[in-house]
Amino acid sequence: MKVNIKKGDETKFGTQRTMKESLFLLAFNESDVKESMSSLQRNKSPGPDNITSNLVKEIKTEISPILRGIFNESTAKSIVPDILKIATIIPIYK
Repeated sequence: MKVNIKKGDETKFGTQRTMKESLFLLAFNESDVKESMSSLQRNKSPGPDNITSNLVKEIKTEISPILRGIFNESTAKSIVPDILKIATIIPIYK
């Protein structure tokens, strides 16, 4: 996708783009979601929901339409659901 920036669109914080030109407004499709789920590594530990990557890979066909809807609505509204902001961080001491 080529973005043409007109003269005068520069700000001191970088390039200002219209919403139409923003990469964040690209819609997800089910194949994107399935591809991402297929690329999950099997040896990684589960997140705070205790769902393993093996389980996600097994049910990707069933849950990809639901996740696609969540991702598209999230990008359209520029809001990330609070539940998707939770992570487990475990420090590894030397």
